[in-house]
Amino acid sequence: MENFFNNCSFFLLLCSMAFYWIRAFFNISIFSFLGKLTIIGANLTMFFLLISRGVLLYQFPLSNHAIKKNIIPIILFFFFLYEALIFLSWSLTLIHLILEFKLRDFIIGTIIAPTALFLNAFASFQLPESLQKLSPLIPGAIRYSR
Repeated sequence: MENFFNNCSFFLLLCSMAFYWIRAFFNISIFSFLGKLTIIGANLTMFFLLISRGVLLYQFPLSNHAIKKNIIPIILFFFFLYEALIFLSWSLTLIHLILEFKLRDFIIGTIIAPTALFLNAFASFQLPESLQKLSPLIPGAIRYSR
């Protein structure tokens, strides 16, 4: 299920980037609508990806039981790098949708869509499998939290 959401979000971000760039270079207005539609789809698939990982962990994917014990959140960023990058990509697409709705300008998509695509691609294809797998917090970090 995670793999489906991950691949689907990557494909939708790739399509939205292409649609926004075609709109920017050739000024065909239908591509602005298609870009927005695919960004909405990518946003939803990344949201469901984060939710599915949260259900498997029984907690929000960016958190850990160690947060309740006052571990510095920056340290946890490296333990959950995959989730943090997907969350950042999801946040960028959400900000993009809000800004495009308020400003009615498609140029925002030509900047944010490739950025979100890069973050998603790095998290999905460049990070080693060990950083993508769901795993408990490493013992050193647990010791630090006490």
